[in-house]
Amino acid sequence: MSGQRFVGILIVIFGIGLLLQQFDLFDFTTILANWWPIFFILVGIIQIWTNGMQAIIPALIFLIVGIMLLINIWIEFNLWQILWPFLLIMFGLSIIFSRREWKQALDEADEIHLTTFLSGIESKNGSKNLSGGSVLSVLGGIQLDLRHAQLTENGAVLNVTTILGGVEIIVPENVQVEIKGTPILGGWENKTNTYGMEKNKILYINGVALLGGIEIKH
Repeated sequence: MSGQRFVGILIVIFGIGLLLQQFDLFDFTTILANWWPIFFILVGIIQIWTNGMQAIIPALIFLIVGIMLLINIWIEFNLWQILWPFLLIMFGLSIIFSRREWKQALDEADEIHLTTFLSGIESKNGSKNLSGGSVLSVLGGIQLDLRHAQLTENGAVLNVTTILGGVEIIVPENVQVEIKGTPILGGWENKTNTYGMEKNKILYINGVALLGGIEIKH
């Protein structure tokens, strides 16, 4: 499940709950007040499901924070005393394991998997048969240079999710970009020129921007 579909499902569930509340079938706002931390847990699960171990650090943060918030609703304790050391540990792990430097040699993988948390990545891809992949930025930035890459004959599909961060994608001149998705207090900008592009060279981007931005350009 892509981040776009996940956000869409959450919005549909929220809308259905509010609609049923109008018919006095159940008190949706009370349920939401008691179970809202599950949202964090679901985000963590979806990130692991979508991006695998590439997203393990941000996924663990969402999972553990969601679990602690949920427990704190039912059992009173000083959540902050436990939460801030955990966030400090996760920040340290992100520094250790995140890729922060520019990749001098071209990455020739046919699938892209980039994840950053509280850091930045600049990556170049030179695949001869690029099929797509996933990009996740949480409180960080990613620059992905695809100018040396060649897409498959059917194009490529790239799932891009940014949460309080930014993603910049640079594409070849002969690549047409089609982007769709869900901006939530964020957005994206497609600066590419589609005039005269080859129809079989299309990069399909599924974007989710939560308080963040996505920019695509040549």
